[in-house]
Amino acid sequence: MASSSIRLSARSSSSSRLLTFTLYPLIGVFATLTLFFLYDIERGIGSPSPHVLHRLRSSSSLSSSSSGDLAGDAALDSAPSLPAPVYKGKPWISDLTASRSVIYQTAYASCELHDVWTEDRSGIQEDWLWAEEIDHVNVIVVDEAGDFYFFKQRKYGLESISFATVGGFIDVEKGETGFEACRREVVEEMGMTSPVHVSSFTSSQPYDPSNDPNWVQLGRYRTASNRGGGFLTACLLKSAVKIPKEYLKQAGYEGLGTGAGVLDGEKGNADGEEQLVVKMDLTKTRETLLAGGFQEVKWTASLALALLHL
Repeated sequence: MASSSIRLSARSSSSSRLLTFTLYPLIGVFATLTLFFLYDIERGIGSPSPHVLHRLRSSSSLSSSSSGDLAGDAALDSAPSLPAPVYKGKPWISDLTASRSVIYQTAYASCELHDVWTEDRSGIQEDWLWAEEIDHVNVIVVDEAGDFYFFKQRKYGLESISFATVGGFIDVEKGETGFEACRREVVEEMGMTSPVHVSSFTSSQPYDPSNDPNWVQLGRYRTASNRGGGFLTACLLKSAVKIPKEYLKQAGYEGLGTGAGVLDGEKGNADGEEQLVVKMDLTKTRETLLAGGFQEVKWTASLALALLHL
């Protein structure tokens, strides 16, 4: 029995040494790494990026210190300051606007809260969310054979790939009109224009787009009457022709958008979005329109208006 006790005691001593010199240190290392990992997660959550902090600073609704988030307040105080973006468009203020406050702006959009009078001026609707955008254009392009030119592309706000019209923002900084923007966008995105315009490149007579029968102005429309969204100017260009390369600069092409007549299934790139230019005849265009192939309502409405003039 004595020898057996001695053996058991020796085994217990060996197990204790094993725990002391191997397992316990491993547990300690694991616990330390876990604490560092949790600290990094907490630090990441509590320290927004400079861009997010800039948006927090710009928002009047988030400027109150009543939230009690001391870590967030400290991050706001210590983060680098970024210049506030300035919206390029004209603010919407009507006779029913009682007050207006900006939540956040970019150069092309402004998210705001308005207080709006009722029509009979008997009361005010507070906190009316207003999302304004730079005015923009859509152009339906049809060549001399009656074929239509569209883009096939993906857009962030759409559920799948869609057909799209030529379009873009009006250059408000240059005082550009909607009609001028329509003509510019067709040149930049399709490398096309009116045949009358092309003829003017070798003529002594200046080009007068207002007397060009190939341009049809389809109107100017508010995108979302209760929420903003800017105004859309829509145009139809009939008998469109490709601009000879030597006249691209003269036509106003500045190297933006897809440009230079990317046609017949070739791919282009505009504003970071891949675009496939497609050509459809009248029958295919109508079928695609009625089947919902133009997933944005502005493209659908512009095309439907153009078809009424053809």
